[in-house]
Amino acid sequence: MIDLLMLIVLNLTLFLIIIFILFCNFLPIIFRCLEKTIIITRGFVKHNEGFFSILFILLFALEQVILIGLTTYFREEANLLRLIISIFALVVITTASLQKFILETKEDMKMKQKDQ
Repeated sequence: MIDLLMLIVLNLTLFLIIIFILFCNFLPIIFRCLEKTIIITRGFVKHNEGFFSILFILLFALEQVILIGLTTYFREEANLLRLIISIFALVVITTASLQKFILETKEDMKMKQKDQ
């Protein structure tokens, strides 16, 4: 029984080492693909500022509508309400952070264009 367990652990360890080596070999390829995607995304954000402003306004409104609906529906269950409100707070903070990141990226692109 112990020999079988040791064999399983050894096989799992070898498998994880092989996966790690493969991941490290493909990491430059992954980074190149991400870089191309980021460049395309930056151009899209730059040319569609109004779209992103409206998108985030609608996204915040949708989040609030969902919160109101869930708190109304589950008003009798205090523990579930605490969980819903906590998750809502995390979603709003994440959305606001994403909006800030996109706007800062746009501003950085404008500053780089002015410097050139």
